[in-house]
Amino acid sequence: MAKIDLRAGGTIRTHYTPGARIGDPGTNVLHILNYVPQRVLTLRAELAANWPEVMKEDAGNLMNVVVFEPVAANRTHITSNGVGYRNTPAYENLLKFFIPANEGLYRKLKNFLEDGKRAEFKH
Repeated sequence: MAKIDLRAGGTIRTHYTPGARIGDPGTNVLHILNYVPQRVLTLRAELAANWPEVMKEDAGNLMNVVVFEPVAANRTHITSNGVGYRNTPAYENLLKFFIPANEGLYRKLKNFLEDGKRAEFKH
């Protein structure tokens, strides 16, 4: 599930548990720090109690900058940049989870946009 208020100062709220609703325990909240339509989206996660301590310590420095680059009339190249992550074993272990998880979400988004597989995205 996802609920999106797409504007600077807005939020993206998601929940990945089948049957759960936005606002239930386990809801993930991303704050939209910056939004330039069709160009840039800057996000900062609201770190809940279950997030790793190393991330909580650096919470003010961690963000995701998503850059959209048009490459054709109906194609866009998306680059997702994690900012503020340190080069430490703790972060390297976290990235082993986050990178494949985010790649999977981007694949689902790509399929949705290209094939209209709306069943994979509930709104």
